[in-house]
Amino acid sequence: MAARIFKTIIEYEENNEPKKHNWEYNKGKDKIMLYNLLIISLFEKNELLLPDFERIHYVSANRIGPQDVYQKASTSDFLNVGSRGEFTANILDIMKNKTLPESSKNLLLPTIKLKKILDQTSAWLDHIFTGGKITIDALRVNLLQISLNSDSSRKMHKPSNVGFGYSYALPIIVSALIAEEGDILIVENPEAHLHPSAQAKIAYFLTLVSTCGVQVFIESHSDHILNGLRIAVKDEIIAPGDVNVMYFHRDDGGFKNDRISVDSDGMIEKWPKGFFDQSEIDLLRIHDV
Repeated sequence: MAARIFKTIIEYEENNEPKKHNWEYNKGKDKIMLYNLLIISLFEKNELLLPDFERIHYVSANRIGPQDVYQKASTSDFLNVGSRGEFTANILDIMKNKTLPESSKNLLLPTIKLKKILDQTSAWLDHIFTGGKITIDALRVNLLQISLNSDSSRKMHKPSNVGFGYSYALPIIVSALIAEEGDILIVENPEAHLHPSAQAKIAYFLTLVSTCGVQVFIESHSDHILNGLRIAVKDEIIAPGDVNVMYFHRDDGGFKNDRISVDSDGMIEKWPKGFFDQSEIDLLRIHDV
């Protein structure tokens, strides 16, 4: 079989000077060499792109929920709670006596003067759930136990003996408090296991996080999360231009995304059909309108 030969011209820069090279590619002879060049090129591009993706805090919808004990684990240079929140107790134990970075001063609740990560975690749990406190203790060298209370009493409980919402919100709160300026925080379904008031408050909290130099991405199916963001805009916590709401939906057999603008009063001028409108539809049906 005759070898395929392709002629090509490769243009590139060397020391800011344009260069040109004529090259004939023989499929049989140069296939391995071209493959190696491609791998080297991809590796170099990955090396250039990697720093932009090194500091991403990702909290998925599939979080581990309450556990009686938590395993201690070795950590990387980039501290994070893990995609399922599986390292939350470990990170909280490591960071509990650390103070919030100066860039995160917007996250300091005025109800508590202490700036330590554990104290602020408790304060935000108390704020979001209207009652809450957390402690963390080492049971053994490699085991940790989280204790929570959900009211003003002093009695602490295992996470499994309080609402699931505490364990589901905790990785989000800890991720936000340890995130540094320039980091990215991605949260899926922050509304999971939270009642409407807590959903709105955690959305407001995540808006505050975005004012600390952290880029925040939220994937949600909750109108309470949306309304929490809208209230934050109305309260001038964040500028309307810094909020980007994207609505993804099916359209003519494919998928479409619409960008939805929120004005300075927290109002949405053009409300797309199918976008968090089921409550209104149901109410109209109930009232026979």
